[in-house]
Amino acid sequence: MAVESLACGTPVVATRVGGLRSIVRDGETGFLVPWRDADLFAERLRRVLEDEPLRLRLAHQARESMLGYGWDRIADEHIALFEAVRAEHGMRAAVNS
Repeated sequence: MAVESLACGTPVVATRVGGLRSIVRDGETGFLVPWRDADLFAERLRRVLEDEPLRLRLAHQARESMLGYGWDRIADEHIALFEAVRAEHGMRAAVNS
């Protein structure tokens, strides 16, 4: 849900766990807080909700941060991976006649 929120231009407040650490850029697209720190989590949420200039800046950067994750990029990365595996194993591309 974090990726979808960022793509919609919504700042994300999340705990600093798992993949969220690589998706949410602390202070740029939202905020990351330590796991189980409810007070800091609430403070960051309050800050985003009450500080309009901050919210707008985070929102703009959130949307921008996800623009590189379109289907074209995903397809290109998969093709590059397949080509690397094929090259590593000495496989040739199938030719349709």
